[in-house]
Amino acid sequence: MWTLFTKALNMAPSSVQVSVINGAANLSASALLGYLVFDEPLTLRWWCGASLILAGTILLSRSQKEKTE
Repeated sequence: MWTLFTKALNMAPSSVQVSVINGAANLSASALLGYLVFDEPLTLRWWCGASLILAGTILLSRSQKEKTE
C-alpha cells in the first residue's frame, strides 16, 4: 500500500486527490476483507459512517482545489 501511495503522490497533480482515492480504497478493502475473512456484518450504520467519511474527505479536497485555482 505504501509503495503505491508514494508512486501516486509522485504522479498526481495534487496530494489531496491521492488521499481521497487512498481513503476510499482502504475503506473498501477493509470492508471486503472483514466480511470475507472474519465474517463481519456490514450494517447500515457502517455504510453511513463510511459514506460520511468519504463525503467529508471529498468536500475537503474540493475546497482545497478551489483555493489553489
